Amino acid sequence: MLWFILSLWSAFATALEAAVLKRHFSHLNSWEMSAIPFVWGSPFFAATVVLTGIPDLAPGFWGVLAMLAPLIAVAFRCQSEAILRSPISLTMPFLTFTPALVILTGFLVLGEVVPPRGAAGIFAIVIGGYIMNLSPSTRSWLDPFRAILTEPGTRYMLAAATLYGLGAVLGKKLILLSTPTFAAAAFWIATAVVMVTFAGLTGRLTPAKLFTKPKPALVAGLLGFTELLCHMTAISLTVAAYMVAVKRLNGLFSVLIGWRWLKEGNILLRLIGAVFMAGGAAMLAIFG
Repeated sequence: MLWFILSLWSAFATALEAAVLKRHFSHLNSWEMSAIPFVWGSPFFAATVVLTGIPDLAPGFWGVLAMLAPLIAVAFRCQSEAILRSPISLTMPFLTFTPALVILTGFLVLGEVVPPRGAAGIFAIVIGGYIMNLSPSTRSWLDPFRAILTEPGTRYMLAAATLYGLGAVLGKKLILLSTPTFAAAAFWIATAVVMVTFAGLTGRLTPAKLFTKPKPALVAGLLGFTELLCHMTAISLTVAAYMVAVKRLNGLFSVLIGWRWLKEGNILLRLIGAVFMAGGAAMLAIFG
């Protein structure tokens, strides 16, 4: 059950982080917005490495890290672009498509097999994400899919979900080659370096803009720090598809936070979808 609690916090922290970024940093471009939590969270991870030390690393660790860091840098940039363009209560639920992708990537990369009842829980979460994207104007079961073409943020979030699906599996492989704590720290700092270096060299980032709002930036950094530590620990304790499926409850939390804090609308259908997602997460907690 520990993996479930850690995954649940990871879900809430990512939803709250998205809301903080949208509320306080919508004046930045997507690369600058993406860099905020990574830059402000990196000192906490550096301190963690100093306190815990560097473990014995299995061969292949740095190669996996070299693949993972740029992948997640692009994924988070896609997520930030989605947050900038559309309501978080509409776009964040699109991350529920990640668990279905993790089933495939987990099998191909790690050889993990998800039993039928676990797959049913994942399916319920994905269906919940579908319902969240219904609206009173929906006339066809295909309309939520057509929303991908009409709502600019959903295309970016679906791209992020695809990249996160592979990234989650690579992240677990990184843990297997080291420890959850060191894997989290190395991954976060490496991603920050990749993100800032690429965005800076291509003219997409002005470093001074990352420090204009220190308080919300610090909050975003702390949320990222605690979220990733919980993520890495949880995914080391269970099947990758289970952990990522529960983490996609950030769609539920994003609906509630978007409604109460950001005053976003169309809450009823999105909450109905959230019930399906919660049911799927409960199945994973019971049978996972």
